[in-house]
Amino acid sequence: DGQLVFKAKVHGKAREIVQAKTDFKWEVLKDGSEQRVPALLFNSGERFYINFRSPAKGYVAVYLMVGDDETSCLLPYPKDINGQFEVKANRDYTFFDKASDPSAIYYKLSTKRPQEDNQLVIIYSPNPFTKCNDITGDKLHPNSLSTRDFQKWLLKCQRQDRHMVVDKKWIRIIQNKQ
Repeated sequence: DGQLVFKAKVHGKAREIVQAKTDFKWEVLKDGSEQRVPALLFNSGERFYINFRSPAKGYVAVYLMVGDDETSCLLPYPKDINGQFEVKANRDYTFFDKASDPSAIYYKLSTKRPQEDNQLVIIYSPNPFTKCNDITGDKLHPNSLSTRDFQKWLLKCQRQDRHMVVDKKWIRIIQNKQ
């Protein structure tokens, strides 16, 4: 009746990753007409921000997984030479906003396709962790690595730190039609 069906077989061993669920809050924002508004849909070339708040002191990293097997490290910023971004308990942060943090880098989402879906990944732990080993980007592009290498690094970190929490959100970027 016109439906597409997939069958898959999986071989290997699977283990549950037990995570402590620290109740942090985060949302993706873009510039609205008078203030920043929550958004998961962006026009190509629009800036975005992330609001973040945690009930406990800890460490945060933010990655952007794009469709062409590339993952970019957005946070910690390149100036954080120890590869860590520390956050304090019960404090609101706006990442990628120079008004909140003068050392911040702002990012614009862009695509050459009519539409593109990317995934933002936020990683939080009360324990120190260091960002993955990536390749230094240029002035227009953040540090990046293959998505496969990122996934291997992330799985290793989660195995070593049962308090690490990983959350993901899909965002869509559409090409402006002018």
